[in-house]
Amino acid sequence: MSDDQDLPNNPAENTPPDGELFEVPAERGELIKTRGSGRPARRGLASRARPDDSLEQANRSLAEALKVTFRLIQAAMVVLAVLYVLSGFQSVGTDERGVRVVFGQATDRDLSPGFQFSWPYPIGEMVKVNTGTQREKIYRDFWPFVAPGREEQVTVDQLRRSRTLVPGDDGSLITADGGIVHARWVVDYSRTDAFAFASSIHPSDAERMVMAAAKRGAVRAVAEVTIDEILKQSSSQEASVARRAQAIAQSTLDEIGSGIRIETLSLDDKMPPVFVKAQFAGVQTAASNASKAMEDARRDANEALNSVAGQAAPRLGELIDRFERELETEQDAAADATLDEIFSVMEGGGGRPIAGMVAEELSFARQQRSEIVSRARGDAQIYDAKLAQYKSNPIVMVKQDWKEALQAFMSMPNVRTFTAPSTGEIRVMINSDPETEKEQLKDLRRRRGEQALQQREQDRRDQRYRSTTGLKLETN
Repeated sequence: MSDDQDLPNNPAENTPPDGELFEVPAERGELIKTRGSGRPARRGLASRARPDDSLEQANRSLAEALKVTFRLIQAAMVVLAVLYVLSGFQSVGTDERGVRVVFGQATDRDLSPGFQFSWPYPIGEMVKVNTGTQREKIYRDFWPFVAPGREEQVTVDQLRRSRTLVPGDDGSLITADGGIVHARWVVDYSRTDAFAFASSIHPSDAERMVMAAAKRGAVRAVAEVTIDEILKQSSSQEASVARRAQAIAQSTLDEIGSGIRIETLSLDDKMPPVFVKAQFAGVQTAASNASKAMEDARRDANEALNSVAGQAAPRLGELIDRFERELETEQDAAADATLDEIFSVMEGGGGRPIAGMVAEELSFARQQRSEIVSRARGDAQIYDAKLAQYKSNPIVMVKQDWKEALQAFMSMPNVRTFTAPSTGEIRVMINSDPETEKEQLKDLRRRRGEQALQQREQDRRDQRYRSTTGLKLETN
C-alpha cells in the first residue's frame, strides 16, 4: 500500500489531542512522533520535523562541494602554471636572432636559430630580430615627379620636360659645382646585432631609420663631387659616390647604436635635369669618342712598338732617347756607353727578349755578315791557290786565266761570234738582229727592275729607324 493509504481520510482524525503524541508515517516507511497541537500534521515532511538535522546535512553537502571545487581549482592552477612555463619555449627562425630578457635585463644577447627557452611575460620575454637582408628603394626623393606607384614603369623619355623644378614634387641633389642631378638609389641592409637593434630601435621604425641614413649619405656624397664626375662614375669604383654615400649612412646608423649594417647602397640611375639631358649626352658622347680615340692611339702605338722590338721596345725607346740627348749635348763618353747598352739589349740582354722588325733586321745583318765573310774567305783561298800556281808555272797560269776570261766574254748575251775565211779581203756590214736586240733589252730591264726592288726594300728598312726627334714612347 501507498503512504496515503496508511493515514485516515478524515482530517479530524489526523488531529491528536493537545499534549498527546501522534505517530505520523514518514517517507520511506519511517514514523515520526509529534506532540498534538490541535492542528493537522502534513504527510511526508520529515525534514521539517527536525530542522537541525536538515541544516547539518546541507552543510555537509556544501563542504563536500567546496572541497571538490577547490581541488578542481588547484588542478587548473597547476595546469596553467605548466602551460605558462611551457609557453617560454619558442622557436628562433633560421634568419632570426633572439634576445632573452628576464625582469627587464638581457641575460643572453645573441640566441642562435633553434628551439630556445625564455621566461614568459611578465617575468621575461623572448625578443626575436630578423637578420635577413632587406631592400629599400629611394625612387622619389631625388627624382623628377612621377605618379605614385609608377616609379618603375615610367622611363626617362616619359618624364616631364620643364625648365624649372617644383619643390615638393621634383626631387634633386646639389653637386659641388652647384649643378643639379637626379638620382635613384637602392639600399640593402640587415640587422647584424640583435641586442643593439632591440634596445635602440622599434621594429616599425627600422625602415624609416635606414631610409633617413641613406638619404643623408646620398646628399653629402653628391655634394662632394661635380656633376661631370657623378655622371661618369659607376657604383663599382672604389672612390665612387655610392661608396662614399654608403660610408656616411653606415656611420650615421653606428652613431645611434642601431645594430644595422648597410650591405650595399648602389646608384641605380642618374641623370642631369631632363631639360638639358640632350646637351649633356652630346658632351658625354664627344668625351667618350675622344677617350676611345686616345685608347685606340695608345693601342696602335703599343702594337707598333711591339712589332718593332717586342717586349724590349720600351727599354730600347728610353735608351735611344737618352742616346740622342747625349749626342745633342756632346756627351760622347756617355753616348758610347748608352750605345753599348742598346747593342746589349738588341742581343737579348736585360731580361726582355727582342722580337719584331728589329729581330728580323738583326737576323738579316747576321746573314749578310756571314755571306760576306764566307765570300771573302773563298776569294782569299782562290787567290792563295793562284799565287801558288803562278809561282810554280807562271806561263800556264796566265794562259789559263786568259782562256777563262775569253770564255766569260764570249758568253755574254750582247756578244756575237762570226767566222771569216782565212784568205782574201772581207767587208762585212752588220745590222743588229731585232730578236737579239729585243731579248737584250728585256734582260736589261729585268735586271734593272730587280736592282730597283732591292734598293727600295733596303730604303724601306732604313726608313724605319730614321727620325729627327728620336723614338718617343707614351706610357699608360
